[in-house]
Amino acid sequence: MDSPQENPSAITSLKRKEIFDIIKTSLTKSNKSLIDLVEEHLKTVTGKPISLSAGGKSVLGKDLSKLRTKWSESHRKLDKFLADNALWLEVDVKLRECPSNTLQEPASVGGRPSTSFAASSERTKRRRTQSMRDHHEVDELAFALQMSFRNSGNVDAAKVVKDIAEGSPTTATRYRDSLTAKREKQLTKDEALSLLIESKLSKNMYNTIRTASIDHNCSLYPSYKKVQEAKKDCYPPAVDMRITETSAEVKLQALLDHTVERIFRVQQDVISSLLDSAYDTELICKWGCDGTSGQSTFKQKFDDDSEGTKTDANIFFVSIVPLQILSVEKSTQKQIVIWKNPRPSSPRFCRPLKIEFLHETAESTRLIVNDIQDQVQNLTPFQTIVDGKEVNVAYKVLLTMVDGKVCNSLTCTSSSQRCYLCDCTSKRFNNIDDILRTPLKEEHLQFGISSLHAWIRFFECLLHISYKLDVKKWQSRGDDKAKVATRKSNIQKGFRQQLGLLVDMPKQGYGSTNDGNTARRFFENAAISASITGLDLSLIKRFHVILQVISCGFEIDVPKYEAYCIETARLYVQLYPWFCMPTTVHKILLHSSKIIESSILPIGQMSEEAQESCNKFIKQYRQDFARKCTRVKNMEDVFQRLLVASDPVISSIRKLPKKKLKALDAEAVRLLKAPSYEAPSSDDDSAHPSDDEY
Repeated sequence: MDSPQENPSAITSLKRKEIFDIIKTSLTKSNKSLIDLVEEHLKTVTGKPISLSAGGKSVLGKDLSKLRTKWSESHRKLDKFLADNALWLEVDVKLRECPSNTLQEPASVGGRPSTSFAASSERTKRRRTQSMRDHHEVDELAFALQMSFRNSGNVDAAKVVKDIAEGSPTTATRYRDSLTAKREKQLTKDEALSLLIESKLSKNMYNTIRTASIDHNCSLYPSYKKVQEAKKDCYPPAVDMRITETSAEVKLQALLDHTVERIFRVQQDVISSLLDSAYDTELICKWGCDGTSGQSTFKQKFDDDSEGTKTDANIFFVSIVPLQILSVEKSTQKQIVIWKNPRPSSPRFCRPLKIEFLHETAESTRLIVNDIQDQVQNLTPFQTIVDGKEVNVAYKVLLTMVDGKVCNSLTCTSSSQRCYLCDCTSKRFNNIDDILRTPLKEEHLQFGISSLHAWIRFFECLLHISYKLDVKKWQSRGDDKAKVATRKSNIQKGFRQQLGLLVDMPKQGYGSTNDGNTARRFFENAAISASITGLDLSLIKRFHVILQVISCGFEIDVPKYEAYCIETARLYVQLYPWFCMPTTVHKILLHSSKIIESSILPIGQMSEEAQESCNKFIKQYRQDFARKCTRVKNMEDVFQRLLVASDPVISSIRKLPKKKLKALDAEAVRLLKAPSYEAPSSDDDSAHPSDDEY
């Protein structure tokens, strides 16, 4: 029998440039993987299965190693690699194939085809690896897995296997915990600034907290430089601000434009969705002014005070609060609310227009208000581009954040005992029918109700009546003064003992203890207040209902409210005809219905409480958050801090504090309009929407 003829092995020739083109995207893989790629390429080109011999693989492996070296020397830049190794790449590499008789076709076997390991079930995988696990130790298997990862180029996986296999017993647990642990997330610059304002942090306090967190491997807080960038975003253009050692102010047009721009950033999704269906966009704002005393007096001179008359003990503050952005829906022609101030009586959105060291007088008030009114008349709509479409926002600015003193100054009413609406004096206030027949000056209805001061004035009215119940005279003279003083002392002691209230006591430097919170406590505990003062309980309750209605921020049923106020006025006169009704009580009981009818928004949203709350923050900012090297720097820091604290973006990041809402009395609810689905009021507090904490 003749021996079978041996088939000689074939030789395949490839240029190094061809080999490089085949493997250039897989240079990080092992030589075995690259050789497989070359064999796969040859199979594709020739159309038949090709397997390189051991010698051919050895030759190819050496060339691959040299190719990697040259690739690294060219810094992995293709152009440099091809230019530097042009001649070397043109050399042919002879690769010997296995003899053809060694390439056997796989035997065809019956039954179900085997499944790859990766596609097998968990049970099949355990069965296939059972023998391996039985004959090898854990360390051997771990080392084999480590080397397999390394050969395939997965160095990170190899390092993890090594750490777990050779580390302490808790290493694997720590690795597993790290997979489920929450990743650390750093605050954005706006969030950090909101936190700084909310927590009343200075620069030094913020940096101290940030350093401590970094020492404990926590990068929650961004650098203060990022916070400063966020602060600059809260300022209108510098050219529109003017700061001196006695005043700081910004142009009304610039402040409103910047405010709308920041609100649009908060409401970007809402505005984008309404661009095609809405038009006639309008921002409604309220503004006002107020003077405050009792400021800290610094030991610094004024540069231009040759006469020594300037002082920093008094401040005159002008501010504006954005309330709503409204638009008109094209199909229904109804107004839609794009943005609504969630706390219209909070200083959170109270934007500063001007701060000046100035004593509040009638003349100075008129000068400043006239200047702002001129700016209001010259306002132009804000124009911007949203999603490629032009948006115009007009402004409606209402002067409602004023107290009785400012109203008297603006209307040239010389006496606080004269009503600036009907021009009647206190001697006629108790003549209800006469007052109802007297015409009103309708141009003065724009000033609103001043609901915060109304609480205080109603409270003081009842206090003064209770002091004089023994003498039953409006003015006490002679021996009556001693009786009034004795009764006043007893009433003050009663409130201190039963409610913990300091009533009608002067404060050092300015004002008295009769503030809004004291007045609310008085009316909320009407029965106790009536027993202490000896006043009629029904009158106290009716006053409380009226004050709740004008402060709540809901729509008021004006006819019902007007009738209720007149009934209350007649009850007042019936009970205490000898005590002339105070001007504010007279205005609320007899004229407030007309004021409510003329208001374009619920009268409770037009309150002056936001501006009044800012007075204490100005004092605090001057003392704790402003530089004192010069008066100009001090004034600049105070004004900029007010701008940041009232910025819509920063204020919107802050979560509204959870407060126990006070339910309105049933009698007060009956004086309100039923809310409709078109104007939900879920964002409003039920009674007092003020939030005077920054």
